Amino acid sequence: MSTRNAALLVGAIALYCPAASAVIHVGNPQGPPKAEFKVSPPEGTVTSGSVYVDHVRVHDCDGTYTDYDVDAVISPWVWFSVDIDGGDLCELSVAWGSDMVIDGTDDSGGVYTLRYTGIADMALITGHEEVQPLEPVSVESGSVPPLLVLHTRIVD
Repeated sequence: MSTRNAALLVGAIALYCPAASAVIHVGNPQGPPKAEFKVSPPEGTVTSGSVYVDHVRVHDCDGTYTDYDVDAVISPWVWFSVDIDGGDLCELSVAWGSDMVIDGTDDSGGVYTLRYTGIADMALITGHEEVQPLEPVSVESGSVPPLLVLHTRIVD
């Protein structure tokens, strides 16, 4: 088969196949892929905060999943990464083992404290950074919106 015919065949197959909802991750020469996540506050600057992360669960597109132990207290507004196995990955769950508390200052200099009481959240893995709001978030002090956003990504 000529190169031109092969290119036409690949193009035709692409037109008739539905778009995949995941990306196959294999890592790079420096090591395996990494699941990464962080949380963004509604505004201003984070001054402190912590959450205990029990594990990260990576869901394969075939319906199976693998848990990767974290067992650590982290600063949730800083990217945190876990080495994972590659594959056809569809979802990522972060299993929080405690409430997340974040203190910060808003854009006008006011101090706030937010608390997230959820257990786990999932985001679809498409090969790009995904974002989703965390709920429920309560404002323990200050006057900012009760909003924390989970950012997740897989880095090859």
